[in-house]
Amino acid sequence: MRLFAKFVIVVLTLFSISQTVAAQDTKLGIMGTFSINQYKMSDINDDIDGMNRQGIDMDNITSGSGPGIMAILYTNKDRLLFCVNYERLNGSSSYSDNSFIIDFDVKANLIEFQTFVRSPIAGNVSLLIGGGIGQYTSVGEVEFEETGYMAGTGDINASCIGFRIMGGAELQMSDNIRFFGILGYRKAETGDITIDGNSVENYTLDYSGLHLRLGVGIVFAGKTGK
Repeated sequence: MRLFAKFVIVVLTLFSISQTVAAQDTKLGIMGTFSINQYKMSDINDDIDGMNRQGIDMDNITSGSGPGIMAILYTNKDRLLFCVNYERLNGSSSYSDNSFIIDFDVKANLIEFQTFVRSPIAGNVSLLIGGGIGQYTSVGEVEFEETGYMAGTGDINASCIGFRIMGGAELQMSDNIRFFGILGYRKAETGDITIDGNSVENYTLDYSGLHLRLGVGIVFAGKTGK
């Protein structure tokens, strides 16, 4: 089953729960997000450094950005939040000249469960402190071409369970409209990658690093507590 289909199923489940316990002031929010991420990517960057010593000029993969969507269940008078999160983690580096092309693409999909404690601090602003655990699945690609000699493209596959801690703020613009910003750190390093099904030992993708996430969304089912 595709990752997005799994996300939709869980969101519908959360919505069903929120309707069932609506009398207890439980509400569902849907947020669109955008993230800026740092990565380690030590193994790929070691290869890039090696090629750069041979005379090319290729950037390390140290960061990336991507969109996401998150369903949030507000409970306990909106003090405790349970979330299902999908993110696209993008990252790439490439080099080309008249005779040589190399391109590393290390994008990945993330499906994650998160929880936050929400504490009002001033006016319509609330503090968010939380963490998450999720499945990181690489859907990357490597492309290589040397004119007159060889060319090839391979799918990069790997996965892992990753963790992160986060802190941020939520701004309540109205009963239903929210903005939020979250800063956090994730630890997420895959096991050995495969390229077109062939295992590459002691070679991983490391998505660990700081991240900044911004979002806007809608909260359904009435007024949210402060």
